Amino acid sequence: MVFHLVNYGLWVNLIMPRKVRILCEGISDKDSIKEILDKENLRISIVRFNSRSRLIKKVNNYIRSHNEVDAFIIVIDSHCTDPIETYNNAYNKIGLSDMENVKIHVIQHALESWFLAEGSAINRKYRQNFNFPLNPEAICKPDETLDGLLRRAGRLKYIKAVDAKAISKMLDTEDLKNKCENFKSFINLVIDAQSNNFK
Repeated sequence: MVFHLVNYGLWVNLIMPRKVRILCEGISDKDSIKEILDKENLRISIVRFNSRSRLIKKVNNYIRSHNEVDAFIIVIDSHCTDPIETYNNAYNKIGLSDMENVKIHVIQHALESWFLAEGSAINRKYRQNFNFPLNPEAICKPDETLDGLLRRAGRLKYIKAVDAKAISKMLDTEDLKNKCENFKSFINLVIDAQSNNFK
């Protein structure tokens, strides 16, 4: 009887993904990440905190009050700062040293660097043939670069709350994994979190 129970437990772990929650800064991050994860067939709950300062201030209490969640991924932008420095600052301010079920993913420098890396999505969305920078992850303010592209094409401006989600819907995530290491590492982190390989 014990043998069957152990096997049942292993079987449940193999077919039922762990409960993972992504915690992010704002509405455009939440909407874009949801669109991207849907494309990857990863059904993950996402919670936004409306700003990085609110996220860092409130996330520790949020995590401690949600014991039903198996793993948390905190997603923050580096915003013209060294991603390692951004990671270390967030790790220390949030106080994660005693939380093994929490990881931080730093987007270098902002979500728009992913969009610029897979520029064909932007071309499809706006029916243009833009020339994109060779290394979008090195651009300190990729949202401003994207805004400049759209203005040159006759758009008034890049509206993050609207355009980010629309571009995310157009992304070829397989192509993006090949072009953007930061994006690939994010997807791998989510997969690892669901499969109990969270290290």
